[in-house]
This record gives sequence, structure tokens and C-alpha cells, in this order.
Amino acid sequence: MMRRRSARRRILLSAVGGIVIPLVALAGMAIALKIPEDRSESLFDIFFWVIGWPRILTAPVTPKSDDVSSTAMNIRLLMLIATPVLDFLAYALLTYFLLWWRDTRRRVNT
Repeated sequence: MMRRRSARRRILLSAVGGIVIPLVALAGMAIALKIPEDRSESLFDIFFWVIGWPRILTAPVTPKSDDVSSTAMNIRLLMLIATPVLDFLAYALLTYFLLWWRDTRRRVNT
């Protein structure tokens, strides 16, 4: 019973992590825009890639911007929708893995 409760808690916390991590990166981007010019650009890039890495994965299947067909526009829209979904899934899985690893390590040590 205790193991089932901890698994449910891990799933809930990983879903929260999948939402919070990209939001924190967005907040970091907003803060980076307020920092003086010499450091803000690199900090902005770091936070941008924390959120925007799925665009690299979807770039090979995304049509070029000069293609104006309705199919190309639909595929581009789908890729824009896929970016936050992939962010959520990746960070939720990362959070779940870290919580599972910590729980397993804690059980072994006790």
C-alpha cells in the first residue's frame, strides 16, 4: 500500500515538474531581458533552449516558411503545438526518474 501511494505521489509531482520547469525557464528569460546587455544575451539563450529544444527535433519535418499550401501551414501549426507537449513530457519524465532514483536510493540505505 505504501509503495502504491509513493508511486502516485511521484506521478503527481512529475506532472507538476513538467509544467513548472518550462515556466521557470520562461520567468528566467523575462529576468534575463532586464539584466544589462553584457550578460543577458547568453542567459536568455540558455533559458530559450531549455524551452525550445523540441524545435530542433521537429525541424526536419517542418516545411519551409515559403511554402504557403494549407498542408504546410497545418504541419507548421502541429509542430508549434508539439513543442510544449514535448517539453511537458520530457520534463515530467525527468522529474519522475529523479524522484524514483531518490526513493530507490533511500530504500536501499534504510
